[in-house]
Amino acid sequence: MSLHARRVRLEGFGRDHARQLERAAARHGALHASDELVVCAFGQAAAITLDTGLADVAAPARVGEALEAVELEGDDGPGGSGVVALGSLPFDAGARGELLVPSLLCAWQPAGASAWITEIGDGARLHPAAAMHAIIAGDDRRVPHQMIDTVTEHPVGADYADAVAACVARIRSGDAEKVVLARRLLGRATQPIDVAALARALHATEPSCTLYAYPHGGSRFVGASPELLLATSGGAVAAHPLAGTVPLLAADNATDQIAWLRGSAKNLAEHRLVVEDIVARLSELCDAIGAPATPEVVRLTTVAHLGTWIDGKLSGRHDAYAAMRALAAVHPTPAVGGVPRDAALALISELETGPRGPWAGPVGWVDADGTSTWTLGLRGLCVDGADFEAWGGAGIVADSEPQSELDETTVKLASVLRAFSP
Repeated sequence: MSLHARRVRLEGFGRDHARQLERAAARHGALHASDELVVCAFGQAAAITLDTGLADVAAPARVGEALEAVELEGDDGPGGSGVVALGSLPFDAGARGELLVPSLLCAWQPAGASAWITEIGDGARLHPAAAMHAIIAGDDRRVPHQMIDTVTEHPVGADYADAVAACVARIRSGDAEKVVLARRLLGRATQPIDVAALARALHATEPSCTLYAYPHGGSRFVGASPELLLATSGGAVAAHPLAGTVPLLAADNATDQIAWLRGSAKNLAEHRLVVEDIVARLSELCDAIGAPATPEVVRLTTVAHLGTWIDGKLSGRHDAYAAMRALAAVHPTPAVGGVPRDAALALISELETGPRGPWAGPVGWVDADGTSTWTLGLRGLCVDGADFEAWGGAGIVADSEPQSELDETTVKLASVLRAFSP
């Protein structure tokens, strides 16, 4: 079936419309909300199956061909407001993944007063604005906020500390330079979880982070992530890796903790490994690429990270194929995997208690013109009815102390669980 798309620009787009669309997208569509662009997607015009995920060398071409096959007409709009492929991909780059081309896309810039509504179908009777209003009218329920009933650790803290110690020993013996080890919480709420309420609470905790909610298999993956994995636009490529962390345990000594982070040899070395690896991988696809020598501090509510902006210019074509090729090159970055990549992934498989699923995988979108935004699936939960799963990880290097790394994961997991508080 030949697909057609029509995009219209709506003036006077209000905050009430935005809230209603975000709520509906979190519950039964897809939501990706950053300071630059909010994307709400509904329905499915097409599905792009990646049987071996981003590890398939043909995956970028498959995504590009699917997007280029859709004829777009109507009003002009910014990147990400027309025909896109979006989704939540697994951490395991070789695992099966799927991107969806939605049948309705609503996008707006938070600082503006306009929205772009794109409807995709077989070409007959495309009325994007009417479709948007039908979505709003069909999802106006209010659900009481949920509370946690039970939660269990996998592994428990002492066992995670032992895994960190074993990892440090392997690193000191030369098996790897850095490995990110994660642990998870399995929980159940007192009632089926309203993903819209959960998303709102997560974003209230970390308002500077990118809010996301995507289908992942039969579940919903929702979170507020501080980390841009990769963005492309007009041939430009950018990444903002975070590595090196200090918990902010008390507001009165946060300045001292941040000063400690800036001068921590262990954290600076961990961060440098991540930046150097991403620059090296992107340099093979770029005419130019660079990063500052000194990282900045990214302060969140409960932790602070070292962060560095990496900027480059992609070589050759500047379309969805190029954007997906860049994503495949960098994922998984050492911020969530390790260095060297293959050795670190082998240690993760050996020392962690189970597969990560969508945690630390790419969540985001790409359009036919090569504009894309991919956020790391961090500080999030996978929700299925009343059940949920959450993850927290820490970067392990030769100087890591097991108790400190355990404390870091505890703080990260606690920041996610706060979304269930009344």
